[in-house]
Amino acid sequence: MKTLTYLTTLLALTIQVMVNGQTQGNQVRKIRVDIMGAKTPVAMKYTNSNITLTMEEYKQLLEQANQLKIGAQKLREEAELTEQNYYTKQIEASQLSAQISFQKFQENKKTILVFYTQTPQTNKVYTQVTLVDNESERLMKLAKEIREEAAAQLTLQAKVGSMSNAEEKETLALNKQAEALGMIERYLSDSKDEIIEERLVIHTEFKNNVQAEVNVEKSEQLMESLFEALTQADNMRNTAKSLRETALSASVNEKTILINEAISLEKEYIAKRVEISNLKSLLTYDKFNQNRLMINELMAKVKENTDIINYVNQLNQDAERLMKMGKEMREEANAQLSYSAKYGSMSNAEETELTAMGKQIESIQFIEKNNSLIVIASR
Repeated sequence: MKTLTYLTTLLALTIQVMVNGQTQGNQVRKIRVDIMGAKTPVAMKYTNSNITLTMEEYKQLLEQANQLKIGAQKLREEAELTEQNYYTKQIEASQLSAQISFQKFQENKKTILVFYTQTPQTNKVYTQVTLVDNESERLMKLAKEIREEAAAQLTLQAKVGSMSNAEEKETLALNKQAEALGMIERYLSDSKDEIIEERLVIHTEFKNNVQAEVNVEKSEQLMESLFEALTQADNMRNTAKSLRETALSASVNEKTILINEAISLEKEYIAKRVEISNLKSLLTYDKFNQNRLMINELMAKVKENTDIINYVNQLNQDAERLMKMGKEMREEANAQLSYSAKYGSMSNAEETELTAMGKQIESIQFIEKNNSLIVIASR
């Protein structure tokens, strides 16, 4: 009896488990079909959104996002490279600007030096020009120091920043020179009679009045020719530069025409610079002869002082030697076949001639200073 009861109970439990197992299996299968679908995934709907995406669409969006990320990185790299190229070009442009400014500064300096050799130091304009000229020298020296500091900077950005400051100082230096040249030009144009009178006073100490007037008129004509040639040279150079800048954005045919015209003007500019150098030399020789006569006259006043005479004689010998050397160099320069070669050689001749003039000026100043001391001591 107990065995029958046990079997009955066991059979009932087995049937219940089978039913329950079948029901759970059906539920699992149903859930799986609802989620995955029979062959493809069902659409997924995100919480708080009306956007419905399949798994395939979702993967496509991920791939697009990755591609955009890669593209963004490339653009950043290109931007960094472009920025580096920009700063590099800025540095190159600044260096070129420095060369142009320095060349212009040196040319202006030569013109101002011609004025110094042709104008008495007691003249008021001489003093005014000297003050402005000294300021331009200070600014250019400062610009050079800033450029040296810029070259030592570690980053391109820092180099460009420092070079911008240097360019500003170079521009100010050239502006000061332009101011000095303006004073000289006004002095020559507005005070021509005064210039002639002052130079006549100098000449009449050594020559008769007729000869003095001829020399002064000759010097004035040379000075006028010099400034006219300088103006023409500047116009040629500026026009050539403008043509080259215009050619950058011109068509191929127009570019060729503009470049050829610029090259032609640049050649004319070099030829004009040769003419200017020869005009300067004539003025220099004229002033050298005037100084020679003045030195002889001053030495006559201190002929009893052997120390002064010996020192001045040595300076004069150096001046004569240098001037002879400068003339020979100029003759060799004029014998060159091309204007470029002529111009290059003449720069050396100019430097030597001006050094000779400097020796003479030193002689005059030495005699005047020591003669004044002698006069004061005798009183």
